[in-house]
Amino acid sequence: MIQFDFESPKRGKPNLSDSGNFTEDNKNKFREFLSVQDWSSVTAACNDGNVNKAYDHFMTIYKKACDKSFPPNLSRNQKKLVLKQPWMTPGLLKASKKKAQLYLKVVRHPTSKNKSKFTTYRNKFKTIRLKAEKSYYAIEFVKCSNYLKRTWSLIRTITNMGEQVAESIP
Repeated sequence: MIQFDFESPKRGKPNLSDSGNFTEDNKNKFREFLSVQDWSSVTAACNDGNVNKAYDHFMTIYKKACDKSFPPNLSRNQKKLVLKQPWMTPGLLKASKKKAQLYLKVVRHPTSKNKSKFTTYRNKFKTIRLKAEKSYYAIEFVKCSNYLKRTWSLIRTITNMGEQVAESIP
């Protein structure tokens, strides 16, 4: 009999892809699913001395059990969208969320259709995001074009240089 430790490791905030619904009921479903599986392909590969094939069969069965027993818990991460960058618009935030959902779909069901849909959306999103960022900073530079201190402050913001670096320059 195989024993599994269901204690989750101590980590920071979970992201969308690693937050499963680990209730006792789901753990029992997982155990039940594993107990009724046909492990003959794994044992046959072990008996033949082909450990790589045995591992692949084992992981296929195990992953299928995990996916069926522990569905993602998306409700934990559905908080109000927060503007992390000043140039991010509410539309870009929604598009970013949709891109994340498409990515999860590719991870869970890696078909060529899902992968191409995600890749197309990701590339279009990146193009629009970069245009929005460029436009925002162009407007900001126009606003502070007559103020050298503000201009350099904006440059430090863009290049992620903090005030410490600015103070150390003589």
